[in-house]
Amino acid sequence: CKNLIAVLEHPKDLRSVGIFIKNVHALGVEKVCIISSDPDLPAQMQALRGRYIWASPSVSPKRWSFLEVYPSSLEGIQHLKSRGFVSIASGTHTSSKVHKSLDSVNFTILKKLAIWFGHDSQNLSSAAIEEAKFCVHIPMAGLVDHLSLGTSSGIILYEATKQRREYASFLAEKRQWKKEMAELQRARTHNA
Repeated sequence: CKNLIAVLEHPKDLRSVGIFIKNVHALGVEKVCIISSDPDLPAQMQALRGRYIWASPSVSPKRWSFLEVYPSSLEGIQHLKSRGFVSIASGTHTSSKVHKSLDSVNFTILKKLAIWFGHDSQNLSSAAIEEAKFCVHIPMAGLVDHLSLGTSSGIILYEATKQRREYASFLAEKRQWKKEMAELQRARTHNA
């Protein structure tokens, strides 16, 4: 899904990062941005490429070419804004932001979209939440009040990519229909 970026803010567990990246690549999200002030993170992630969980075809090292790391949330926000991306936050945050249930969000109305995720044990930063157009949460009816990063990113990114692919197909069919109608009109005009 072109123009869709998944942002992971301040990850603490590299295994969660791996699952997050695997979700991103499996669902066809264009790029991963990681916000981390840990100067060793890029080297640690490079070392993980050779480990078994990273060696499967679905997360081959070739697919890591669209990974960006920013040292702070503000730098990540500035970079995304400069490229025209609008951010939304995942999770239920206690700020005054508008909260939307996943089943009520239209992921196609924003052409360039960045969806922000926090790590398993902490919400997103106040900078990320303030920048977000709204917060999206997964409706839950059970006793558990939150899901792991791997699970929540998989669910939210699945819905976003599904909607965006369906919309792209709709637009392609509409363009094809307009082209066929224009050809039919030209043929009628030519025959008249």
